[in-house]
Amino acid sequence: MNKKLMFKGYLKLLVLSVLERGPQHAYGIIKELEKSSGFKPSPGALYPILKKLLKDGLIEVEHRGGEPSSTRIYKLTNKGREFLELRKPELDEALRVARSWKKFQEIKGYRLFHVVDELLDSIETLDEEKLSELKKLIAEFEINVLRIIEG
Repeated sequence: MNKKLMFKGYLKLLVLSVLERGPQHAYGIIKELEKSSGFKPSPGALYPILKKLLKDGLIEVEHRGGEPSSTRIYKLTNKGREFLELRKPELDEALRVARSWKKFQEIKGYRLFHVVDELLDSIETLDEEKLSELKKLIAEFEINVLRIIEG
């Protein structure tokens, strides 16, 4: 699963959750998301969400230093708090996914994606003997992982 796709639907809620804990500038939001989930959204992913949240009145912006070009500090509005409260089950799920992803990162689970990518890139060039060996390894891997999970 692509982490960007996994977080896409939840990013809005996760950003609001960060701001519920206190005002932040964009870099602070990115760092908080990375700390809580292991997922570090790019500024290109974050800024459109912030723009939409501003437009919807869920957050407001304050310019530190008073100038429009100065650091922008984002704050949750009362409407944003109400929005989060109404979507508590969705937020809880987003936070659960974020915690799970962080643990997955900690056990180096992302390496599985690299292996799958490598396998997909080379599978057409493998002979039947290697394919058979891979099939056995994948089955053993599945059994071992499920044994640990259920265990």
